Amino acid sequence: MEHLRSHGFVHRDIKPGNILRQIDEEGKSIFKLSDFGTARPLGDDEYFKSIVGTPDFLHPEIFNVAFGITDTDKSIAFPHNVDLWSLGVTIYCAATGSVPFSPHKHESKPTTMFEMISQKPSGAIGARQKEARGEIQWIFALPNTCHLSRGLKKLLLPMLVALFERDPALGWTFERFFQESKNILEKERITYLSLLPSQPPFDEIFISRSPGFSYNVLKEQLSNQQTEHGMSELHDILHGDISLTDWPQEDEQEFIIPPTDINSPLILLPATVPLSFDGDDNLFRETSITYTASGVILPFLKICAIIILIHRCVVNLKTLQQHLWRLTERQIRELKKEVQAAEKTFYLMTELFDVIRGTANMAEWTNQENSNFKEILQKMSSIERTIEAAKSAFRESPGKHHLDFDGTKCAQLTQRAQEEAQSCIEEMEGLRRTMERAKFTTRHQESYFEALRKKLEGAYKRAQNVWQEQGPHKGALLRLDFLAWYRSHLQLHENVQKCHEDLATVAVLVGQLFKSCVNRASKGMQDTITKRMHKSLLNSEQGSVSREQFADLLTGLQDLTENLEAPEIFSIPH
Repeated sequence: MEHLRSHGFVHRDIKPGNILRQIDEEGKSIFKLSDFGTARPLGDDEYFKSIVGTPDFLHPEIFNVAFGITDTDKSIAFPHNVDLWSLGVTIYCAATGSVPFSPHKHESKPTTMFEMISQKPSGAIGARQKEARGEIQWIFALPNTCHLSRGLKKLLLPMLVALFERDPALGWTFERFFQESKNILEKERITYLSLLPSQPPFDEIFISRSPGFSYNVLKEQLSNQQTEHGMSELHDILHGDISLTDWPQEDEQEFIIPPTDINSPLILLPATVPLSFDGDDNLFRETSITYTASGVILPFLKICAIIILIHRCVVNLKTLQQHLWRLTERQIRELKKEVQAAEKTFYLMTELFDVIRGTANMAEWTNQENSNFKEILQKMSSIERTIEAAKSAFRESPGKHHLDFDGTKCAQLTQRAQEEAQSCIEEMEGLRRTMERAKFTTRHQESYFEALRKKLEGAYKRAQNVWQEQGPHKGALLRLDFLAWYRSHLQLHENVQKCHEDLATVAVLVGQLFKSCVNRASKGMQDTITKRMHKSLLNSEQGSVSREQFADLLTGLQDLTENLEAPEIFSIPH
């Protein structure tokens, strides 16, 4: 289209039927515009009067003149940008499989069609009429039959709204259409795993690598995807087992995102999980992929295509299940590290606290020291309970639906159905060609064709049974189970983080009590206390305490023993 306009031409019959698809040697699709029988040179400030084109794709002004809907001057001229309307209808067809404006089949089509395209409200991208002389229902979003990702739908919707604008002052020019199209094509497509049970398991977002693009910019864009559907901001973004914050970056000036697809998507971990989701009642509605027959079976290729689609969906469910398992294992593994660190710190603090209790004269303690002692006991008791609860949670299963969905078996069943269907189609095509060449049909050929038809139907029914039993409702259950587990996991993670904070407080209180004990003790007792304290520290694993906590505690002990006879006990290597 850009090439045409650069040479001053208007096509005047843009539609899917005039777009050809070529597949090159590398398997890439190349789309070519064809049928220039109605094309003619037309500048930006020129007009044409001839009525050409296909009714469903005509601009409202041309449609009006073509069908004489209103008393309009037949000699009215049309500008070059009427092609933009046809482009909009073509894009809608490619995205959804149907035309945007569709009167009821028993309606006076031209009159109702003109009413739809001429009186549509601002922002509408289509209209339907379900009953003869029934009310027109306006469409403001791409319908469920559109299988594009939500990310691409968001980019296409404003384009369609602009292309279906009758007022030239409000609609786009060709230059604007070309620029917006290039902007979409230049965006980077990122596949991510959606934990929202009401959404497809895998979705896409399209991002622009503008100057200053960073992890935080990506996180904000992905958070917007979550927030729109009931999730809060993101806790983390994973690629496999690695957080994007830890992903190796070759260039500090440019944030690199690893390649993504459904086998290695970005995984968005929310900071919180709601107790319920919008549309919970619709998550488990009966959903099936079917073909209808009224006296005749629809084309066999369509049945085969449905089987292929079912197999692809089942494979996606299997992949989703695998990602959820790996994600569960990763979260448990990371939390275990935190719990083990807290547990080691807890035992270190317990050891040091026991040294103080075994050597101190508590009768001499002040009110503040007694208060600190009680606070340490309370916090240590709470920390111990949290650690035990966390260790117990590691043994719990994330959910029964993780277990009762056999993704491998389901994928094998639909794979066999797909192979059988494709084999039937190939044999049917070979038989059809044989019968065409012979120009007559034998009884044997008819029987063979009927056997192939039944075999194809059998493959379809087996695939459909798998879909009905393990379809979208199973995908919703898998994610609901995971989110229920993850909700409790987040709470556990928060509790463990609180443990670490409490342990830091305990370390300060223990240090204060130790200082009091040493100051009151005799020189011989000071030496005993510090040696036992130092032995406890050396017997503990240094990695169990943060470097800051460990350094602060040892620095405090060194300060307390500067005047002792053997200060070298506290000379700690850097």
